[in-house]
Amino acid sequence: MTKGAERSSGNTRATVTDQDDGTLDLLKQILIRFQAITQQNQRAETSLCWTKVARIIDVTFLVLYIITIIVFLSMLGKRWFPE
Repeated sequence: MTKGAERSSGNTRATVTDQDDGTLDLLKQILIRFQAITQQNQRAETSLCWTKVARIIDVTFLVLYIITIIVFLSMLGKRWFPE
């Protein structure tokens, strides 16, 4: 048996001592801090995800814009300067 635990009628029942109570408080504080950090990381990952989506849209628009300008100028040149 571990210190602070006693067995009665087939069920395990833990008795909480002052030291165990302090340990539980410490573990609760650690858990609260861990949950807060995890939530901050999830927000950062979501923000980072949208940043990546915006970057992809920007690059796609730039490429399509350049292609459109090249096609437009080449068609305009063919109309103005017939061969």
